[in-house]
Amino acid sequence: MIPTYYIKEYDTVFVHGGFLPNIPWEKQSSDIVCNVQVVSPDGKPKKRSKYPHYALWSDLWQGPPYVVYGHLPIKNEVERGTWSLGIDTACVYGGSLTAYILPSKTLISVPAYEAYVS
Repeated sequence: MIPTYYIKEYDTVFVHGGFLPNIPWEKQSSDIVCNVQVVSPDGKPKKRSKYPHYALWSDLWQGPPYVVYGHLPIKNEVERGTWSLGIDTACVYGGSLTAYILPSKTLISVPAYEAYVS
């Protein structure tokens, strides 16, 4: 089972990691969905920490559906794309915890009490 949550009426998928471009989201393995951060030039999923110069999967995703994802922390900032929204605002590192609220499509963030890891 792929760890995603699809809300049909909003054509939105909530997912831990992301998707590879040019492959229907429903056909992607849980390994890809949970771990993809960047995409190599040959289309393979990779970790951003090892390949920081590769394109973010979210920059390549053409949708639909619209994808709300985590697993790519950016301290106190959401990552907005045409077909995606990254809501990992680095709470564990002292940033914020962010939620995306439907149907209003609003963002709510609360600051972390502390940095839990360094």
